[in-house]
Amino acid sequence: MTSSSYSWLKRVAPLGAALSMLCGGATLAAPKPWCAPNRSPITATMSIKTDVKNSGGSYLAPVVVSSIAHAQCLDASDAKYKEEAAQHRAAFVAASGLTDAEVEELFAFEADSNGQDKLPRKFCNELEVDPQKQSAKTYGARSALQTLLCERGSGSGYDWMDTTAVEDVLAAKSCATSLLRDWSDKSRTAYTLIDFAHCEAVGQRLNEERYFKELAAEPELPRYLAIWGKIHWNDTVAKRAELHKRLEKLTADDPTLKAVVFDEPAKAIAEFKAQHAKNSALLDKSAELLLNLKNKKIQAKATGCSEGFRAELAKLFAERKPTTEDAVKDLLNEMTPFLFANSLAVCESIDEKDPNAFVIAKEVQGTVAATGPLEAARWAALHYIVEHSKEIDGAEDMRMPRPRLNFDFRSGPAEQEKGTIASVKKESGGMVKVTFKKEKLKEPVWDCKETNKIDRIDAQGNLVYRQDCKFKAWQTVVIEVNPVTVEERFASALKKGRYAEIISFRDRTAMPVRVFDTPKRGKLFGVAGFGW
Repeated sequence: MTSSSYSWLKRVAPLGAALSMLCGGATLAAPKPWCAPNRSPITATMSIKTDVKNSGGSYLAPVVVSSIAHAQCLDASDAKYKEEAAQHRAAFVAASGLTDAEVEELFAFEADSNGQDKLPRKFCNELEVDPQKQSAKTYGARSALQTLLCERGSGSGYDWMDTTAVEDVLAAKSCATSLLRDWSDKSRTAYTLIDFAHCEAVGQRLNEERYFKELAAEPELPRYLAIWGKIHWNDTVAKRAELHKRLEKLTADDPTLKAVVFDEPAKAIAEFKAQHAKNSALLDKSAELLLNLKNKKIQAKATGCSEGFRAELAKLFAERKPTTEDAVKDLLNEMTPFLFANSLAVCESIDEKDPNAFVIAKEVQGTVAATGPLEAARWAALHYIVEHSKEIDGAEDMRMPRPRLNFDFRSGPAEQEKGTIASVKKESGGMVKVTFKKEKLKEPVWDCKETNKIDRIDAQGNLVYRQDCKFKAWQTVVIEVNPVTVEERFASALKKGRYAEIISFRDRTAMPVRVFDTPKRGKLFGVAGFGW
């Protein structure tokens, strides 16, 4: 037993409790001070094997623990059952990691149905867990505690840099339990490999000191649940270690599998953390905004938040100066630009500027980028699988859930137009007037073939791959676009002679969608109101 878990249990235990002194005695010493005639110890002993089997072989399932506890109440006349009861007790002790004193204390609660039922019920009933009233962060933390200790709910799946240690224990225990239960030495399908990568990543976040400090900080945590908290920790660590050992063996002689399960997710998480460290304040603000899309209080507090995200996104575009549409997609597939762009779209919508939100959201719709470190691990595994699809079973037919962020803001009545800019003139009110040439142009026709590089995910969860396009022919088109007005802050890329694709609204205000050097679109100078 480690010092942190021991000191925590020592603080939580009622001082002077007689039960906590019962250590080192005979395994089935009788009479137990807590034995009560509420269940036959013989019946309990006889049911343990079945209880263990029905619990997937686990000695830590509550029904199993209860039966083992009642089996400790065998008396001298039940001698033929004592050896079996002792064996089951030993198996529980080995699995739980509890001391003899803690085992006796837990069994006292389990055998006394009134005491066992009363103490945790009050604590669990008073835990506030409400996604409508709490932020995603708070809800994630409270939901995880409720699920782990009270066996209610299923956790929130909150994924950012500030998960609690309890959340990490719940996540690691849940995925390891599931994957070990369904384990096969031929577990190499694409979907299973992604689950392996996810579970390996969350297992690396386990932190014993933080975990027991968080439990100790819970006011009026019942002693019964405190002991179960230690069992959950030891169970999680053991299952995580067993899964890790099996995964190392599975991938030992296969570099492709090793890359999917270990190497690529580890790189992605390291990069996610590095990017977060560079701009933690704004990225944390972005996470709060995007993880609380249905929380009206948090959204209301974000009024006017667009300029901060717009300024940072403008810096990124100016630094990178993407010259092609694919280069823009690559940039927005990165964690920081992806989160800033989505946050900007949400902020514009909060400020009732849905046309602006519509234009920027279209640029990141279906983008394959992570909204948290664990999702970064999953995407990294997915990317590698797709790029090596011939080496992994089922990779060529993969489908994924729809992107978590896939906004579709309404622009109102609008038209997509394009033309060569004839003039750009400043007007009052921070606007500029843009006129276009009337011209007959030859536009390229492309011959495009699909690559194995992921471009985005569509609304149905299908992977859409990047296309490799080669020039095929020219087609003649006649272009005539009426003048439009554009906010000056969105017009930096608009210059005479450049070719602009715009979205124009009913009042002839407009937003530049893309700005190229010429109608041949050889070089990109702007996208979604940004210019470089």
